[in-house]
Amino acid sequence: MTNDSTKISFIPKNSLIGQDPFLSRRRPRSALGVLAIIFFFVSVGAYVGLYAYQINLEGQIKKRTADITRINNEFKNSKVIAQAKIFQARTRIGKEVLEDHIMISPLFKFIGENTLQSVLLESFSFKHTDDGSRILLK
Repeated sequence: MTNDSTKISFIPKNSLIGQDPFLSRRRPRSALGVLAIIFFFVSVGAYVGLYAYQINLEGQIKKRTADITRINNEFKNSKVIAQAKIFQARTRIGKEVLEDHIMISPLFKFIGENTLQSVLLESFSFKHTDDGSRILLK
């Protein structure tokens, strides 16, 4: 054995754990890590923006639905609509009268042209049914 004056010890004299706190130590950053952090913040920002946009759209939908309901109620209760309904009813009645009307003035013209001047008619009867028309002259 050799007699060296240097003492070798396997017990470390300094602490193996760094004295710096964990968060204050500088760690190396990778490009992928930086991109991941940027993507995370962009995703969170997009989510918050879309959520706010959704709330805004829902508010607009409620407001416009209420406006449509209000305008519809005003429109239903307006005097113009009441007058239009009356006009529609009168038009329908007039149309029914015109459709059921039978014009017999050409019949009178025919009788006047084809009857002798000396013949006097005492009565005239005209009946119209679904089967046809009937004229009775006396």
